Amino acid sequence: MGFSGFKFPLNAKQVLLVYTINFNGMEVGSLKVYRKSAHTTFYYSFISQVDYTFVKHFDIRFDIQSCFKEGNLVESYFCHKVNGATKSDCKLEKEDKGYKVTTGERAYKLLTNSVKYSITTLYFQEPLKIRKVFSERYAQFLPIKKLEGHQYVIIMPGGRENYYKFSEGICKEVNVDIPFGKLQFELQSN
Repeated sequence: MGFSGFKFPLNAKQVLLVYTINFNGMEVGSLKVYRKSAHTTFYYSFISQVDYTFVKHFDIRFDIQSCFKEGNLVESYFCHKVNGATKSDCKLEKEDKGYKVTTGERAYKLLTNSVKYSITTLYFQEPLKIRKVFSERYAQFLPIKKLEGHQYVIIMPGGRENYYKFSEGICKEVNVDIPFGKLQFELQSN
């Protein structure tokens, strides 16, 4: 399955957040999260790339494209690649009743009327009073809990926890536990 991406209007306003990705304290990659807007349409692009050697070389990419119109998700695409080979992907398209979800060779219907908050929007808007966030990767809602201050935890499928810290409404840091250690995303510029 492929996805050509969105065609942005020429007059779209753009905001870019750039993060360094650290693995067990060593810089291994970067994350760029874009938000482009035109009138009541918002386009989000999430591009992470990790390049490291652990026994063998790994080039890992996570790409997400999402489009929200009038506050509702209308289309998204997720792709995970390792060393150039697609490991997983997920395409979501708004229909009259719910969403059509396509992952690999499987297609099914997600029965929800709207998605107003997702992983990509999380980077630009602190999740105040939000109890669930939509994952473009898993095509499902994930629980989110507020911790102290401006910190939150998202419970991933399988029970893994991702921690998010915010300042002035923008995500400043993400901490993820993975089988071999810890990943940390730190905001460098916006």
